[in-house]
Amino acid sequence: MKKFHTIILAAMMALPTFAQITEENCMEDYQLKYGYPSYYCDCELQIKKNRLGALPFDITITDTTWYKSSSGIMLDGCSAYLYSDCDVKMVVMQNCHNDASAKIYKEVVVQSNQARDVEPSAIKDLMEQNGVSGSIAIRIGIMPAEVGKESRFICCPYNQGPKSTCEDCLPLLRNMVFVSSEMENVYALTPSEIPAENGLKIEWFQTVYPAELTIRKGDCANGAVVATTMIMPDVPFELPTELLNEMRGGEENLYLQFLSTGEAARIRLSEVEKIPTGCDNITAPATKARLVLGINGMLYIERDGVRYTLTGNRL
Repeated sequence: MKKFHTIILAAMMALPTFAQITEENCMEDYQLKYGYPSYYCDCELQIKKNRLGALPFDITITDTTWYKSSSGIMLDGCSAYLYSDCDVKMVVMQNCHNDASAKIYKEVVVQSNQARDVEPSAIKDLMEQNGVSGSIAIRIGIMPAEVGKESRFICCPYNQGPKSTCEDCLPLLRNMVFVSSEMENVYALTPSEIPAENGLKIEWFQTVYPAELTIRKGDCANGAVVATTMIMPDVPFELPTELLNEMRGGEENLYLQFLSTGEAARIRLSEVEKIPTGCDNITAPATKARLVLGINGMLYIERDGVRYTLTGNRL
């Protein structure tokens, strides 16, 4: 029996003593000694103070940040939203020394100023395939592609969106798909999101229920109502051209409020491409040319004494 205890003690002493990891000894005694990934020490030290207990979470970072959590919060999937000038990668793994070769390891990249769904099966299937059942401790890393750039990362339960109110109003970005799962959400449309020439449209989709859209100018709660409509599923609503012309280059925001049943739906703001006409395709010649209205009412281009139609054909 004494010999058995000696063998167990020797085996325990041969293993890394993770409980004693400190900022001073982590690099040489663990990361370098055992060939762990470059993020190992940051992960081990940060999870001592960073916890994610449930969804949703809303964090703002400028560098890779690690959290200790439970697989239970990811088993039903999630919907992630990113406000950042760079992409962000979310890594879910069991231990800080894991890398992409580990059995419990999942990477999800959310592109700059976009949203992404992680299907409910993503983590659950991974665990089941490796014989892991129930809830286990996991490490979640949020990794911006560029250090120093501020990234706001919002992670909600799958098919749910963050509540956006006048007190914390999320910006409405072109081509970013929002899940709206509240009876009332309001989003800010800044002048910088209005194209220089083209228009904008709002799509309300992946639902069978309509929503009432109210647009206010200047102030989220008390601004003047400049447009209101019942927006139907899968029927794009184009924002009034006059309104966009008025807002371009200004400093005031538009606030788009959606009132609905609270059933999950998706919202997307996108640019309305201008349909080119014959006049749009004319390239100004290097030589002197002028537009002439003939006595017969015909409009043509005269260049170097030669007449051309508006589409460039010689008369």
